[in-house]
Amino acid sequence: MKIRNGFVSNSSSSSFIIAGAVMDRDIFMELTGMDEEAFGEYIENAPWCDDIDIDGVTFDVTSDYGGDNMVIGNKIHSGDGFYGVDSFDAVEFEQGMKSKQVELLKEKGYITKIHIGVIGDG
Repeated sequence: MKIRNGFVSNSSSSSFIIAGAVMDRDIFMELTGMDEEAFGEYIENAPWCDDIDIDGVTFDVTSDYGGDNMVIGNKIHSGDGFYGVDSFDAVEFEQGMKSKQVELLKEKGYITKIHIGVIGDG
């Protein structure tokens, strides 16, 4: 499994736009306080994992199916496959970058951006 940039027409894919940070599994586990066993159970719901609470702030989380790449932050949009065109006002991205999720990640030293991608099996 891999995270690809752009949207695809493959129905086994899930597209997303998240304001937040990308990190590998070790950094994610350190941030969330999960051990290997807890992470293994958590990642079973990939690509869309359960929301997670960090310091009283709820984060949206997506991952490739193996959990090697985690995207954590404020979900602006997500969808399965690609069935048309979605439009977003720049204000939506600005609001996403000013969200409490992004602010907390910045406070903890993570680089935050708007992440647009597709998680699929191809």
